Amino acid sequence: MKPGLQQRATKFTLFFVPVFTTSTSYNINCTHCGRPSTISTRQKNALSR
Repeated sequence: MKPGLQQRATKFTLFFVPVFTTSTSYNINCTHCGRPSTISTRQKNALSR
């Protein structure tokens, strides 16, 4: 992943053991001002190329 790009995953747990991922979101920080923005999976894939 690119610097400034963060992935956050919510996981379903069973007796405090993570079983599977229920949702994933991506955040990117502006390199100029540091403001975070939420981006879609499609935008994340475009940045990865």
